[in-house]
Amino acid sequence: MKQLIIALCLVGLGYATQAQTPSAPTAPTTEKKKKPNLAKELNLNETQKKTMAAMRKTGKAQADSIKSNTALTEAQKKTELKKVKQEERKKMEGILTTEQKAKLAELQPKKKGKKH
Repeated sequence: MKQLIIALCLVGLGYATQAQTPSAPTAPTTEKKKKPNLAKELNLNETQKKTMAAMRKTGKAQADSIKSNTALTEAQKKTELKKVKQEERKKMEGILTTEQKAKLAELQPKKKGKKH
């Protein structure tokens, strides 16, 4: 009788320890898609790359300032962030050649189509 109780306890203990071991995390089913490299796609020269990098840095600083501004409501922040993005886009398009603008226009509908 003691042997039966001990055997049942060992079997029960085995199941209890197995239930507590964490399983390996599963890999996500969808892989994160890479954004197209605009500098490569548009064949930007070094001056254009440097100018765009500076514009992105300035735009990011402005966006961070807006996001951290506690005096603005969420709606106001959203409006201001949209303005900053539009201004940055206008400046960016100002340094592109006609061919680069055409290529950018080709890339944009593809990008918008993926969002929906």
